[in-house]
Amino acid sequence: MIVVIADDLTGAAEIGGIGIRFNLAVTMVNGVCTDRDITTDLLVINTDTRSLPRQEAMVVISSVLDWVAKLPYSYLYKKVDSVLRGYVKDELMLLSERFTYRRIILIPANPLLGRVVKKGCYFVNDKLIHETAFAMDPEFPTKTSDVLEMLGNSHTFVVKNQGEPLPDKGEIVGEVSDVDDLILWVDKIEEGTLAAGSSAFFEALLRLILQREPTVPMAKVDLLYPQLFVCGSSFPDSIKQVKMWHKHHKSVFFLPSNTSNITKQYQSMMEWAISPIFSLFQQKKAIIAFESDQPINLKNNAVMLRNLMAEAVTLVLNESPVKELFIEGGATAAAILKALGITQLYPKNELAPGVVRCAAIGKRKLWITMKPGSYDWQSVL
Repeated sequence: MIVVIADDLTGAAEIGGIGIRFNLAVTMVNGVCTDRDITTDLLVINTDTRSLPRQEAMVVISSVLDWVAKLPYSYLYKKVDSVLRGYVKDELMLLSERFTYRRIILIPANPLLGRVVKKGCYFVNDKLIHETAFAMDPEFPTKTSDVLEMLGNSHTFVVKNQGEPLPDKGEIVGEVSDVDDLILWVDKIEEGTLAAGSSAFFEALLRLILQREPTVPMAKVDLLYPQLFVCGSSFPDSIKQVKMWHKHHKSVFFLPSNTSNITKQYQSMMEWAISPIFSLFQQKKAIIAFESDQPINLKNNAVMLRNLMAEAVTLVLNESPVKELFIEGGATAAAILKALGITQLYPKNELAPGVVRCAAIGKRKLWITMKPGSYDWQSVL
């Protein structure tokens, strides 16, 4: 069994999609699982630590590592955000210490998405990352393009390219300009080395572990109805997409971005939910998003917003026959699944890279498709 630890739900689903390409049985769990008899080819654990305060995140990852140490796994991989959001350095160091790895090789780049590391700097589509939309991330804004500074002014990591000799011990960030570089870095993973990085690096590594190429193509699935879309991302392209849907008279319903505005406009959340519920019965589709033009001044608005969205989605689902739930944004997806009491997912279809359709294990039959906020729906819908 291969075990992958991810720090958010859409990242975990992305890894699950790669497992599907290789025809592996995949199980996704949120946090520590109480099922002691997990039998699967690829176990993907979502810790959701990226959405937590640092101290709480370290407690969660520590408990997950305690559980992983008891599992009969053959290989362990640490999935990190490809643009290094979250507590990447802290989690890697904790994992390395717990499992006594002598060396870490971190490859965050994903060349297929235009995300590369060159000369110690991170680029997205040939632009320095701090000059892109990632500089406006609500929880982990990217203010520099220096990779070591992105890791938190790390004095333990060093940046190397694949042609340089590597230290036998220590922490290494690998430079990557193209897919061929990923393959060269895979060849440097040996016993005692913790492999960590993006989904693209995991796919390259999986080719080496399994000694075969992926055989399952992207799926063309006859999606079921009614369908509920949840747009929880603050990424500019996502907001632009929602506005376009709304302009073309799609069934878009805007959720006020704080509870005080809900109580001003509606007597209750149920009164707000009547319109999307009606649309699901009549039009068989509804889209829920936040009012993007509304200023938000709460210090911890990201946490408040996803909990508010989870409350709204749970209410709509409880009052309508939704069969397909589409969620954008990992922290939003985790909050919704927690509200629904869903702790395990089985990835079944990869609709596009990073867009994965899962069977939910819970109280109701529900298909859940997730994608990161910076990825595009258009290749699927």
